[in-house]
Amino acid sequence: MQINITNHVSEKLDELATVLENDNNLLITSPTDSGKTFAIVKYASLNRDKRIAFLMPTQALVDNVKIGYEGKEQNNIRCGYSKKWVQEYQDSNFICTTYDSYKFFEDDFDMVIVDEAHQLAGGGDYRNVPVSSILDIKSKLVLLTATPEVIELLPNFKKVEFVKTSKAKRTVSIIESDIKAKRTAISIIEKQKPNTLLILRIQDKQLIDHLHTLYSRDKNIVVLYSADVQQMEAHQDLDLYRQTKKGVIPKDVDILLCTSILDAGVSLEVSRNVEAWAISDYFMPNPIDM
Repeated sequence: MQINITNHVSEKLDELATVLENDNNLLITSPTDSGKTFAIVKYASLNRDKRIAFLMPTQALVDNVKIGYEGKEQNNIRCGYSKKWVQEYQDSNFICTTYDSYKFFEDDFDMVIVDEAHQLAGGGDYRNVPVSSILDIKSKLVLLTATPEVIELLPNFKKVEFVKTSKAKRTVSIIESDIKAKRTAISIIEKQKPNTLLILRIQDKQLIDHLHTLYSRDKNIVVLYSADVQQMEAHQDLDLYRQTKKGVIPKDVDILLCTSILDAGVSLEVSRNVEAWAISDYFMPNPIDM
């Protein structure tokens, strides 16, 4: 089933509601910049009689939803993780939590929506929940992703695609080189095109810090990797850091340096050209996580 949109899923909120209410076991796909989270929060705010769980793979992504939506008058979402948090919000009707914290809820939900569902097919030190524990949930199960290729063959899931009628041009290249990550990153930065947001995903935090020191005088750079807020604040203005974590990247930002876009909690929505590179000396990062 295909539903056409111009920019955002919320344009077709009625169609989304019909799909969610009439079908079990859904795989919903939508582009990364189409406002999936906003549409789900809006749907839940209009259906407060339903008990809905919105699951994220990382704490950073839950924090983003908390910053953007919790406490707003128009919705009733509660965001958090850990067994202690679950005990406090055990009876809430609409929660956003991590994959691995969901198991602490004692009662079933009417609907469980799994964001970044393609991560169920991947590995990582923060993914403590096997795919079977998610797929065995007894509630209505909705898998939500922008990259369904790795999970679209799951049995007994109806696929619903939200498709933009006009797509931006996107190309992907994999380059094998003997040049080390540091020299590669410097070369890419030196050749950055005007009016283009440059994203460098680099596994080495020390290299990220070095690049920030090297270029921060001439370019506006945001640094994101797993660290406490104080450490991130040392690199940039705290408001800029928090904005970027929410996916709001100001137009004057030239470069985003991060170890992993997903683990950093970034959901990108930009209105300019983006050039993204994943650089590694040791292995090729999962391109789906880009």
